[in-house]
Amino acid sequence: MGVMSAVNASNKIVLMDLFDPEGTLKLIAAERCTALGQVPVMYAMELNHPNAGKYDLSSMRIAVVSAQPCPSELILAFLQKLGITPRNAYGLTEVSGAVTYTHPDDGAAKLSYSVGRPVPEVDLVLKDEDGRIVPTGEAGEICVKGPVVMKGYWKRPEEDAKVFDADGFLHTGDMGRFEDDGYLVIVGRKKEMYIRGGENVYPPEIEEAICRHPDVMFAAVVGRPHEKWGEVGRAYIMPKPGTNPAPEDIKAFLKDKLSNFKIPEDVIIRPILPLTPLGKVKKLDLYTEMKQEFGA
Repeated sequence: MGVMSAVNASNKIVLMDLFDPEGTLKLIAAERCTALGQVPVMYAMELNHPNAGKYDLSSMRIAVVSAQPCPSELILAFLQKLGITPRNAYGLTEVSGAVTYTHPDDGAAKLSYSVGRPVPEVDLVLKDEDGRIVPTGEAGEICVKGPVVMKGYWKRPEEDAKVFDADGFLHTGDMGRFEDDGYLVIVGRKKEMYIRGGENVYPPEIEEAICRHPDVMFAAVVGRPHEKWGEVGRAYIMPKPGTNPAPEDIKAFLKDKLSNFKIPEDVIIRPILPLTPLGKVKKLDLYTEMKQEFGA
């Protein structure tokens, strides 16, 4: 959708083969780019790059943050280094791009946890396991219907049956909740939720809290087996360059930000986390690693 919108407006599109933090900064300066769409970790790696100050980024006007809300510290970095407020968006390939956006006037507090309101062209509802629309404030699976939604997977009717319901809504596999003002909050992937002692835990809430720590660049939380609680959280953390936060410090930092059952049992510090070309953590790699460790 973003590419076609740019083409329709006769705008130049600058493409990269692979993500490279400093390479992105160089292209923005050289091509005088005005808009950029990335996930939070990409922006964080660019704005915290030791050579970021060498490049003229004053041409930037719009920065769209996708996949998850923009952490508070990253919002501050946008304001200080680019002089702009980012916009959060939520979408997926099957809906041709983004189906929610925040507004430039929403403010940093809203940007730190919400992905905005649905665009007018789509119907976006939250449904429970029985296909019923959940009340405002309760978590449900994000379901979308409208002209931007795909008609189906190419010659894969069995896959279509898994994601489309009788009402024509596409089930995204993402969980969210609506606030009273109609803003959507992403609570996690349906498959990534884990249950600790009977309590549902969604990793994004924990990841966002961890990323508020001044020494944390990025965090990924997954559930792992536990004899007593069934499952507990494990946090993998990539620190900012030149920092070395201790696991105990991270847990102490979270005590007044999360309920006790949401604080990860394990905190593992890694210099780098496995990332996809789009800058998302490859959690499958982390699950595979844990399966080898626990034999589960």
